[in-house]
Amino acid sequence: MISINSARLSAAAIELSNIYPDIDVDIYSADVSKAEWVSEAIGFFTKKHEKVDVLVNNAGLFEKGPIDSFELSDYQSLVMTNQFGSFNVLKCIVPMMKQQKSGYIFNIASMSGLRALADHGAYASTKFALIGLSQSLRKEMLPYGVKVTAICPGVVATDMTANIAISEKDKIQPEDVGKLISCCLDMSYSVSIDYIPVECSSQV
Repeated sequence: MISINSARLSAAAIELSNIYPDIDVDIYSADVSKAEWVSEAIGFFTKKHEKVDVLVNNAGLFEKGPIDSFELSDYQSLVMTNQFGSFNVLKCIVPMMKQQKSGYIFNIASMSGLRALADHGAYASTKFALIGLSQSLRKEMLPYGVKVTAICPGVVATDMTANIAISEKDKIQPEDVGKLISCCLDMSYSVSIDYIPVECSSQV
């Protein structure tokens, strides 16, 4: 696992190790918006593992506000994490999966990348970009036996959505996204899924 927040990363590793005591959980703290940091992080993992079977490309930031009042620095932060960060990870992983001729890439996008809401334009633009990148990559990787799917959830119950006016029970639960990924992994070789929209029970 890679995350910029080392404290939460360590906590997640401990939790996973307690749930799955028979597996090794490797972690590396890095800012995915910085290409050199990502390269170092991926290098750390590939020294320990010969193959990368699954990539969950999940780094993201969320900010909302009308375009005319949105600070340029805030938009740059969104772009650097949601677009450049995702691209930086793919830049390292794609050549490996091409060479091994196997693997599955999940790009975690958003329903905002399919239909933008008012005051979500800055965030939505980064997720539209990620879905476009994912759709192109899916076709690019087909000859190599590598699958690529963009998962586009609505409001997921995470710290990022804590201030959104939807009850926690109506939000998509993180484990549901995990189950969706597991379902995709269980499908036969012939199935290629472009993107999956996932709405929460309460519409925003």
